[in-house]
Amino acid sequence: AADYPAGQTMFLSAFDFLAGPRGEIVVAGKRDEPQVREARSLLNAAYLPEQLILFREEGEAGDRLSGLIPQLAGKSSPGAPLTIYLCQDFACRKPITDLAELRQELRKLSAPGPR
Repeated sequence: AADYPAGQTMFLSAFDFLAGPRGEIVVAGKRDEPQVREARSLLNAAYLPEQLILFREEGEAGDRLSGLIPQLAGKSSPGAPLTIYLCQDFACRKPITDLAELRQELRKLSAPGPR
């Protein structure tokens, strides 16, 4: 701690994430789709220390990755350019396909206090 004080805050952040509650956000779609790029940008700009944010590419690459990461299994974007899954302890709410709705949910997730 004396050698690297900033490491203490990183440790506390990691411990907080491990202790939970934590959630998963999966963005599914084609990487080059404008809505997907915007959704990823919104998520990257948000402060969500209790959320694991994952991207699932459509197609074969996404299928292979789904075999390695359980949170991606069964999550895709059929018939929509973008589908976002908000999950808590591997249980997901109704998928989001609208960026305005994502913005609303991000405001709720980044608000202080219990969820």
